[in-house]
Amino acid sequence: GTGLGPVRDATLALTCVAGLGGLPSVVLPLRTADGLPCAVALVAGPGRDLDLLDLAVSLAPVVTPTPQGNVGETAGP
Repeated sequence: GTGLGPVRDATLALTCVAGLGGLPSVVLPLRTADGLPCAVALVAGPGRDLDLLDLAVSLAPVVTPTPQGNVGETAGP
């Protein structure tokens, strides 16, 4: 869509560092308090792939957006 170019460029500027450095990285999707999509990128040192994945798995229940869009909120009936 239109207008995504600047967002894509900004995202790549933040995320390409890990790839260029050969570092393991993982991105966890989030939502702002207003329900807008955002994310956090976690980067680890060389050879720390499994540690990074363990951290991402442990954080997933805390940061996973709910159907209502708010992190950590429980879904209603």
